Parts: sequence; C-alpha cells; structure tokens
Amino acid sequence: MRSTYTQHIRTHLSSFLREEDERFANIFEKIPLADEGKYKTLLVYVHKLLDHVFKETDTDLTTLHLHFEREPDTDCKKRLPNT
Repeated sequence: MRSTYTQHIRTHLSSFLREEDERFANIFEKIPLADEGKYKTLLVYVHKLLDHVFKETDTDLTTLHLHFEREPDTDCKKRLPNT
C-alpha cells in the first residue's frame, strides 16, 4: 500500500515541480547560491506552495505552517537571516 501511495505522490510532485514559473526564475537568479541545484527544488516547492495557498484574489485570512525536520547544514545557515 505504501509503495503505491509513494509512487502516486512522487508522480504528481514531480509534475508540480517541473511546471515553469517565470516569476520564480526571476527571483531565483538573484539569489547568490554557490550550489544552486542543492536548494532549487526545495525553493521551487516552497514558492509553489505559497503561490497556491496565498492567491492574490483571496480576501479571507489564510494560514500555512511549514515544518522542516532536518537542521540546515552550515552552508545553508550562513545564507539564512538572523532571527
């Protein structure tokens, strides 16, 4: 059962991530990343989630909670703003 579920999710997730987004491309090219490929898929995913959840035409209050299980590596932490 789980393998069918995983396969289904991966198929749709891959399709979701492959769709071109010009706005994301314009933003991403301005981000100074040493290894763009390492972070690009994650950033595309988060961008598309935010786009989907926070549509410009929505007037209702909308919330989204993202939780990442893994600690970012040292290189990634250097790029994150201090909070």
